[in-house]
Amino acid sequence: MHIKKSLPRDKFTKISNLIFSDPMLSDGAKVLYGFLASMPNGKTIVDGYILKALKVSQPVLTRRKKELKDSGLIMMVQLAPRVHDLYIGFPGCSALMVKNAWDTSDE
Repeated sequence: MHIKKSLPRDKFTKISNLIFSDPMLSDGAKVLYGFLASMPNGKTIVDGYILKALKVSQPVLTRRKKELKDSGLIMMVQLAPRVHDLYIGFPGCSALMVKNAWDTSDE
């Protein structure tokens, strides 16, 4: 997957406080969100990298991704077999809105 996001760019990762106070997200989903948000735009990563970095199993990673997808914070778009773009949103700007902004900027 290729990381595509719309977050402020400084020497650290900024995450909305609303993410951390969202009772619908597990702590694990919040950690995964922070990890994904810390990746630079265009970075290519695979699940294996995430599994090792976060020390979780594939079923746990899959559940956490589903939580983030269901909340609209991430959106994966398949480009080819085993190649995806991952769009990362934030409260007030869903991953779909980020995707639409990227699509508009690509034209």
